[in-house]
Order: sequence, then structure tokens, then C-alpha cells
Amino acid sequence: MRSRALLAAAVLAGSLALPAAAYAAIPFFGPIIPAAHNVCPAGWGMLITVINNIIELALTLAIVFVAPLVIAYAGFLMVLNPTAIGDVSRARSILLNLVIGIVVALAGWLIVDAIMAALYNPAAAGGTWYSLISSGGANPCLPVSSSLNQTPSGGQVTGVSATGVSAVTPPSAAPPSEALIRQQFAAAGVSVNRPACSPYDLNGVTNGCTNVGGMLPATVSQVIALKKACGSGCSVTVTGGSEAGHAAGTYSHGTGYKADLRSAGEGTTLTDWIKKNLTSGAARSGDCAGASPTYADSCGNQYVNEQGNGKCAAHWDITVYRSCPL
Repeated sequence: MRSRALLAAAVLAGSLALPAAAYAAIPFFGPIIPAAHNVCPAGWGMLITVINNIIELALTLAIVFVAPLVIAYAGFLMVLNPTAIGDVSRARSILLNLVIGIVVALAGWLIVDAIMAALYNPAAAGGTWYSLISSGGANPCLPVSSSLNQTPSGGQVTGVSATGVSAVTPPSAAPPSEALIRQQFAAAGVSVNRPACSPYDLNGVTNGCTNVGGMLPATVSQVIALKKACGSGCSVTVTGGSEAGHAAGTYSHGTGYKADLRSAGEGTTLTDWIKKNLTSGAARSGDCAGASPTYADSCGNQYVNEQGNGKCAAHWDITVYRSCPL
């Protein structure tokens, strides 16, 4: 009886650990359609993102809900009549088939994931679609040079570069969200290093001011969640927000997806917490340093440790696609 209970416990633990070994993206409960669909026409990248999200949701339902029921049924057969060879053999067969099924499903997902990355960008051979979208390398939007859209901060898209990336001009006066977000940060123990730009559309990167108005709710929530997870002795200071002067793009500071947090380098509480608790990934080239270490949380949000150089100070560059507990 004891050995059977240990076997059931081992299978359960293994079944629950498999998705974490494959990707930090599971469990996934939505949204299936990315938030970018509200601000741009859907492109090929968004179609594949939706397909990927549907697969993640199906795997989540199978592992989180169906697998425990199957394990419980197998355990019931073992406990109901432990001396019946037929029932015990049937229970073991059910558990074995469950593990094989999960492994096959996850392996199939990895294969499909790599194929989707190759379909979107043949140069991404050897990578996976999940790594492509979590790093911000996939653009879900169709470039539209003639549209004038409102950004979350109230600014207006005023031009398009040769690559199709829109340039955002913030409003000259601080929006109401500036004071509101600063209040939310202060209540959570998060600091902002400088006052808002005045005028608000001043280039904050070169003029030493920081705007947080226009940050998406998910970005604000994730910064606060990071502060709570890191603890009371952990200093979290926003050094870059939605102010002008940052690089443009779909997932950028100007569109509210990014925040910069102060980093004093190795040995600091925030840096140590991120490196200890988040999943490390491939280094990314950036404006501030050559190869910057990257980390990701369970939602695929990206934390890049920009080392700093003559152009900017060392900081954590965070891209938030959706908020989640840390």
C-alpha cells in the first residue's frame, strides 16, 4: 500500500513538473487574443500568437484539470481493491498512459512551436515561437502608414519610419494618469526617481525627467508585484517610463509596455531576487550594453539586465505583456 501511494505521488509530481520544464508559459488562462488587437490591424504575427495561445490553453486544461482527475481515478482503483491484480494493473496502465500522453503533447507543442517560428521568420531557425514572442521579436501588427491612432497616454501617432515603426508624440500637459500612477507606486513602496517632464512632451531621456502617465495597467501592476515579491527590504525605483526619448516600437516605453528599474549591479536585493526566482534566457543586444542577460517570469514578461555604458546607467529593462503573480 505504501509503495503504491509513493508511486502515485511521484507520478503526480512528475506530471505537474513537466510543463515547467518545457516552458514557463504554462499554466496559461488567457487572454487568447493579444491586447495589441485593440490598437492595430492584426498581422501574420498575431495569427500565430493566437494559435500558440490556443495550444497553451488546451495543454493547461489537460494538465491542470484532466490529469488530476485521471490520477485520482487510478488511485481509487488501487485503494478500492489493492489485492485485485486486474485493478492494480489497470491503474498502473492508466498512470503510464497519462505520463506518456503529457510527454507526447508537450513534445508535439515544441515541434509546432519551432515550425511557427520558422514560418514567421525563417532566420529564427533553431528557436521557438514562444521565445520569439516573449522577447518582443514578433510584431503582431500590420504596418499602416496612413493611420493616426491614439496611444494609451493620450498622444498621437504622427509619423512612420522606413521600417514601419510609428513615432509617438506625447501630450504637452501631464495626463491625469500621471498623478494616479505615482500614487499607486507610492502606496506600494515603489519610488520614481525624478518628477514628470515639464512640458510633458520634453525628451526625458536627455533632460532628466521621468513620466509614468500612460503606462499600461499591466505594467504598473507587474512593477508593484515585483516590489511585493522582493520584500520590504528591496528597493524598487522607476528610472524610465513613458517619457519621450526611448526607442519606438509596438512593445515600447511610449506605448506603455515598458519600465526601467534602477539596478546597482551584482549584490543588490532586486538584482539578486530576479536572478534567483526568474528563468534565465539568451542574452539580448541593447542600446545600453552589448550583450545584456535576460530573464522571464511565468507570463513571459521579459526582464533585461542592461549593464549600462556612457549612454545610460545600469538598469533593469522590463517588458510586460500581461500581469501575473510573482
